Formats: sequence, C-alpha cells, structure tokens
Amino acid sequence: MKLILKIAFLSLLLLFFTCDEVSTTNSSKGSSTDSPTDTTAHNLEDYNEDGNKIESKDLKDCETSGKVLEKNTFRMDDIAQMICISADESTQDPELGQSHRVFEVFNTMDCSNLLKLTLPVNRSADFPYYLVSGCYEKINKIVGIQGYFNFYFYDAETQKLSKSLEPEFLTEREMVDAQSGKVDALAVWEKYILGYAIDAGAFSFDITDKTSPKHVLPIAEFNVPNSSTYHSLFMLGSENESFQAVIPKVDPDDGSFKIQTLFPQALKVGTSISKSAQNNRYIVLKDLSDPSQEKRIAIDMLSQKNIPLPDDIAIQKTSEILGWLKSQQ
Repeated sequence: MKLILKIAFLSLLLLFFTCDEVSTTNSSKGSSTDSPTDTTAHNLEDYNEDGNKIESKDLKDCETSGKVLEKNTFRMDDIAQMICISADESTQDPELGQSHRVFEVFNTMDCSNLLKLTLPVNRSADFPYYLVSGCYEKINKIVGIQGYFNFYFYDAETQKLSKSLEPEFLTEREMVDAQSGKVDALAVWEKYILGYAIDAGAFSFDITDKTSPKHVLPIAEFNVPNSSTYHSLFMLGSENESFQAVIPKVDPDDGSFKIQTLFPQALKVGTSISKSAQNNRYIVLKDLSDPSQEKRIAIDMLSQKNIPLPDDIAIQKTSEILGWLKSQQ
C-alpha cells in the first residue's frame, strides 16, 4: 500500500513540473528565441548606442517642422531611426511654391535630429524628391532618395547621405520626351543598387564601399527591335570569384521593378563579350566552374532567360552553339 502511495505521489509531482515547464515556454512575456515575435518589424535583438535593447514601446512618433508628402516618411524601428523629406520656408520658391527637398533623420528614442540637409533643386523647384523605402533591408541598411535624373541613398549605419548618383548606360540613349531618362525605380540586391530609367533601361552601382559607389555597366544589352526598350545583362560579382547573371526589368502588368537572376546560384563564368556581339539576341559565355571540361552557357536576351543546352551542344564552339540556338527558334 505504501509503495502504491509513493508511486502516485511521484506521478503527481512529475505532472506538476511538466505543466509548469510548458506554461513558461508558451508565456507571452520573455518568449524563447524560436518564438514568432522575434521576426516582427520591431526586432528586439537590436541595440542602441548605450548597449540597451531597442523596445518598440520606447519609440516615438517624431514631428517635422515642414510639410511632408504621403510616403515621404520612413521608420526604421530596428535601429530607432526615422527619415523624411519635407518642404519648409527655407525651400519655398516665390513662383512655384513648396519645394520638397529638406532631408531629415531623427532618433526615435528621443526625437533628436541626427541629420538635416537641404538637397539641390530637383530639376525644377516644384519637382519633389521621393523616398524609396523598398531599398531598405537589415544587411545594407540603406534607403533610396529618388530625384529626376539622379538619386541618392542614405546609409543608416553611418548616418550619412551619398553623393548624387546619375545612371550610366553601355550605349547612348535617344530621348523620346521630357520624361526620358527619369529615374523611375531603385532596388538593392546584395551589394548593388539597381535601378530603371524611363526609355533608357536598367543601371547598376556597386556599393561595397558605400562612401564611393561605382558604376557597373552591363556586359551586353539588347535593343528590342522596333522599340526603345533595352534588356541589359549584368554580371554581378559574388563570393569566390563567381558571378550571378542579372537582368532587371519592369513588369508590364503591374509596373513593378524586378531583379531577375538567371543562374540557380552564382557561377564562375567568363564575362568578356566582344563589342560587336553586345547587342545580339543570344549571348554565349564560358562556364569555368569545371576546369577539366570546357562548357558554355547561353542566354536569350529577348526572352531574358538562361537557355539549358544539351550536353553535346554545350561543349561546342560558340559559332556552332549560335547556329543551334537559331535553329530552335
């Protein structure tokens, strides 16, 4: 009988500790690292300059002294910063009125001003600058500022604004109308900023050194026949001397800007193309991933896709591969 009572007592004790452990793990406060709350916009694993965790409840809504257009304010709650572009008395134009070109950065812990700059007139005083908050991600921590023929980016880590950047293209562009060449989209891919200019096509900058962005020209660009559309092929460097083939494009259905990668993963490839072949529909590159066997990769610049080559075709000379590609049309 005593043995039975002891067993019953130990079972109840074990049940007590088991339930207590479960209720602690599922508590809404002090959740474990596997909790979904760790993936919210307010990342509680980020710290301020004093080494204290940034809590969303501590962040403030900072007011600006000027007038701000819709979507020209952007919060970076993971690092307790807010940026905006406004128009105030200092930028008021006597004839054209408000000029939205005052760039400000606030610390949302106390609303102190971290940076305030007046950008130059954006072609015309009544042409606003716009924030491109879609550039922001937690690796590079940058936000684009879109002008007319130029753009800037704000580096939230150093709290500095870049110099004015203007797109460059592989070949000269013909301007169709007053909007031709206007920077219309910006996006970040790894250590690169890519963008799109109306009637001019895609462009790219290497921001490995954010203090000195460098133009990256495409290795080829195809002018779609009977149009002003250009498909530009960029070979963007990745790790281990490999490259990813990228063709940025604007979606014709919804107008969104997309960065299309052509390789499943970055590859070691030859990136040199003769000038006479840069506007060809088909581009053939050497695949250098296997030194023991020379193979080639084919890209269709019209469809903007990587074309899988049969093994017996991939080892042929470029001229023979081009002939095969044309026969498949």
